[in-house]
Amino acid sequence: MYQTILYKYRFNEDINNPYRSIFSKLNDTGSLFIFFETEYDSDGFVKNSVFDLADLFLNLKFEYKNIIIYPIKIDNKWGILKRNVGYILWFVKNDNMMFFNKDVIREKHIWKDVEWGKRKKNYNPKGKDPGNVWMPTIDNGIGLITEHLILSIEDIINRCISSTYINYGKVFIKLPNIDKAKIVNIKNITFEKDNTDKKLKYNDFVNKSDANIKKIITSSDIYFSSSEKMVEIKDRTIDIMITSPPYWDLKNYFKKGQIGHESYDKYLKRINSTWEETFRALKDSGSVWININIRTKNKNPILIPGDIIKQCKKIGFRLKDIILWHKSSGIPTHNNNVVNRYEYFLWFTKSNKFKLNNINFNDYKNEYINNGLIWNINRKAGSIGKNYIHPAIYPVKLIDRIINLCSDEGDIVLDPFLGSGTTIISALNNNRNSIGYEFNEEFIELIKYRIKEETKLQENDIKYHTLNFDKKNKIFRT
Repeated sequence: MYQTILYKYRFNEDINNPYRSIFSKLNDTGSLFIFFETEYDSDGFVKNSVFDLADLFLNLKFEYKNIIIYPIKIDNKWGILKRNVGYILWFVKNDNMMFFNKDVIREKHIWKDVEWGKRKKNYNPKGKDPGNVWMPTIDNGIGLITEHLILSIEDIINRCISSTYINYGKVFIKLPNIDKAKIVNIKNITFEKDNTDKKLKYNDFVNKSDANIKKIITSSDIYFSSSEKMVEIKDRTIDIMITSPPYWDLKNYFKKGQIGHESYDKYLKRINSTWEETFRALKDSGSVWININIRTKNKNPILIPGDIIKQCKKIGFRLKDIILWHKSSGIPTHNNNVVNRYEYFLWFTKSNKFKLNNINFNDYKNEYINNGLIWNINRKAGSIGKNYIHPAIYPVKLIDRIINLCSDEGDIVLDPFLGSGTTIISALNNNRNSIGYEFNEEFIELIKYRIKEETKLQENDIKYHTLNFDKKNKIFRT
């Protein structure tokens, strides 16, 4: 019986053998760490993603804990972005009995030994809570990070073992290209040979934009209605869609009939209508970017990103890649887990010839991590305004990057779940046309406020399409 099992999975393996055998050999207190890198087809599109793998193991009755990511040191690029991310899917056999010691993988505080300034209530003398992005830092002792580190595969293995190991337990490792001498000194370790790690070579078709082409900039339109039917948009007119749809059964956007408060099947059906409308409206050279994360309810993972990928592929989209939006601050969790510090951006295209501009970005103090699939852009601290509330606002700089990466000046940007207006603001500031849909008319004042404060546009540059909404009585007057 093994306490900790570490394994590299490939989709050409039979899921029933050896993994059903592994499940029977894992202690009730034990952990299974599946190492995985996104698998691409010969055209450079995602063939198998981390969500496909999660599905497989959940069907084997393993209990999900988290998905840990870490940067990989590579020199080469495919297209524009380095595909430099490794995944570790962490499962346990019994969540109520599992063993996990987070103290042994804590990282030191970087601000005078206190991570959050002088707020001692957030301070643990053993170090800050470990997150699900494994990228240690070196600092100058007064809060300034001087280097982001890439861990060796042996360091990562040692983290997995040390945080889940119980004395006299057994460890099983089947991973390629590891130095056994660098693995933590535990007597009961079984190594199984794995020499099958091969990299797929493929051609990445990129239709680079012509920076010399300038188009006439026109006004932007915001429709206060559901994006399940975007009848105002003509076929093949949108250059890029960027959005963050409502999560299922999580956040309240303050209006009856909003998406996310129905059954999960109905929720998927409703957002699928938006993806179908987007496919119709998108140019063949267009891209779609969807910000979403896994939702956990009663300890059960709801793989919303994976379900959206299935929906979009069925419609006809191609999954180009998965971007990890790394946030230095994270959502606190209990003692038997690591802190969530990233969200997913699913990047789809309509064809293999799409717009892609060569831009550089430096989020980290490490050249191998920059210009890759891990992006570190934090939300701006503080509220937008004293009189405005919105439960989920992502940073404008994040959308700036996507817009400049996959569109040109004068292109049309669509956001079918506009919320507080971030996508519109980014589009306006980057000389793009924009169309937004927002179901809740009460966000109109927040959007107007943000456009006034965060752009150089005048009020009459934006067209707001809505019924006459009586805020006092909260009813429509036609």
